[in-house]
Amino acid sequence: MEDPPSDAGDDIAVSWSTVTRRYRPNHRPAQPRPLQSARLQNSQEKVQKEKRKLFGTARDSNNAIKSGVEIIQKRVAHIDNLGANCTPELLKENLLSKDITVLSCFVIKSWLKGEERDKVTAFRVCILADHRAALMNPNLWSKGIILRDWKFKGKDKPQHGTQSR
Repeated sequence: MEDPPSDAGDDIAVSWSTVTRRYRPNHRPAQPRPLQSARLQNSQEKVQKEKRKLFGTARDSNNAIKSGVEIIQKRVAHIDNLGANCTPELLKENLLSKDITVLSCFVIKSWLKGEERDKVTAFRVCILADHRAALMNPNLWSKGIILRDWKFKGKDKPQHGTQSR
């Protein structure tokens, strides 16, 4: 260690020390994960999230344990960029002609930007889960029609300092 240079007329010698590292008992240096490992972990998390519920499928009428009510699995889709003259009834009839059962169909705001939004119609369509693949078949739709799974809003978490009711 060296003493710092002193100013002229300063008789006090000051010694300097160098701090190399602060002690952190639970701190481990971050190890970068390989990109492929991160993707694999994300895909595994998605599979776990998707399989939160398991529905029985056996049709045995002799079983002593039976469900109380029939649960209908549904899927919701957003269909956008349809012509302005398209109505929910017209869309339902078209899907029914393709053997897709529509449980509900509502007009919604289009996700298109600007002036294009006023020229088109968009729908929120609820169908049987088994019919999702048929609905998402691109050959079923005219060029330019946009389909995607419905994006549900997440549950609002109370902010820090507020109480939930």
